[in-house]
Amino acid sequence: MLRDWLEDAWNGLAEIVIANLLWLLLSLPLVTAAPAAAALYHVTNRLAHGQEAGWRVFFQGFKQHFWLSWRWLLLNLLAVAVLLANYLFYARFRESWAALAQGAFVGLAVLWAAIQVYVFPLLLEQSDRRLRTALRNSLVMYLRRPLLALGVACTIGLLAYLTTLFVWPAWVAITAGLCAYLANRVVILIVGELLEE
Repeated sequence: MLRDWLEDAWNGLAEIVIANLLWLLLSLPLVTAAPAAAALYHVTNRLAHGQEAGWRVFFQGFKQHFWLSWRWLLLNLLAVAVLLANYLFYARFRESWAALAQGAFVGLAVLWAAIQVYVFPLLLEQSDRRLRTALRNSLVMYLRRPLLALGVACTIGLLAYLTTLFVWPAWVAITAGLCAYLANRVVILIVGELLEE
């Protein structure tokens, strides 16, 4: 399955590279970073559906998802702040229960990161474009196929880590676009399975 997805990504490599470069350039001014990420997901969603997607599609996604992407970013920043604040709060205690509480918040952070693989691709797939609905559906998808969700999240994380560590120029050309493409492919796969039931 992953091999097939990577072969399909190879066929859309030019579009992924263009979208990746535009994402990088538009992420430099922080005010456009969230819409640039949304545009990257928009392009890779089209590619995952077997449609063509060039630079015009990128800017279409940028405009279309501008405010939605900001709500998504602010929700993630809030979640990270709450999880980190709780982890640091319990770090002040030396009792054994505090270590358990810290572990619980680390587990919640891992769960949050895993379901984020699905959230924006789901916003592009579902007719109800509310974040709450996408989060709920992401959690359902994660619980229905936890090994697939963790596998894809780990693949994306490993890809990002290895290219950052060893081939950081790949970020300029392809890494973010490939990660968004894989996230879209897994969402399309699971949504298709759920619709067949």
